[in-house]
Amino acid sequence: MHRPHSQQDIEDSRQAVQGIQHLRQTNPNLAGFGVDYYLNYSVASRSHLRMNAPHQAEKFIEFIVATGFARTRIHCQLKPQTRAGAISIDQQVMFWAKQLSINPAQITLSQPLRIRGSAHGTLFLILNQQSGKHQTQASYGFRYGIYMMGILMLAAGEVSLMNLAAIK
Repeated sequence: MHRPHSQQDIEDSRQAVQGIQHLRQTNPNLAGFGVDYYLNYSVASRSHLRMNAPHQAEKFIEFIVATGFARTRIHCQLKPQTRAGAISIDQQVMFWAKQLSINPAQITLSQPLRIRGSAHGTLFLILNQQSGKHQTQASYGFRYGIYMMGILMLAAGEVSLMNLAAIK
């Protein structure tokens, strides 16, 4: 990874590192969970993070907010479930908005799932580069900061790469 160059990315990286450092002191379980979850579940060129279950999504949002980032910068892409018996797409959006305490406008829809997935669809999360409306470019600075802290926390044994064994 190259170091951040834009002013926004540099600030995001600084905020992520300082926020995670503070969390390591005040709430090590949340810090460990957030870094570990990001290292193990980031997808799509490392800009999106797959939310596997509602409780994990809630806890990761709590991690982002605790590191100092505003909830308004959170953007989600929902792959709604369309199989028979699944709740309606509007209800799926409202479910996730309520779970994460975010505005439903912060959730956009991508292609629907056909066969697999939960009744609430599959959610992917990014932290916006800026807080502008409909701005969904992922913050490189946040990713850079969390990876740098991840390296330190891996070396200290505070987190582990559980998916590493699955790759081999």
